[in-house]
Amino acid sequence: MNWLITAGGECSFEALEALVAGAGGALDPSRPAVPMGEGEVVVAATGPRDLPARLRGAPGVRGVHPNSELTLY
Repeated sequence: MNWLITAGGECSFEALEALVAGAGGALDPSRPAVPMGEGEVVVAATGPRDLPARLRGAPGVRGVHPNSELTLY
């Protein structure tokens, strides 16, 4: 599944990448992190259906939400 992960500024990109990999997912290297307000960034990732549960409570992770972006063929 495709996910959008919101992380706080206290979580480095490398740390977030390791957390997601440890949960069975991967950050999408073709999509840069999008800065949001208040020191947050949103990154695109792929991973299993239960990725939100696997990352719940992980340091720096503030939310994991389904990515509803349409893919055009």
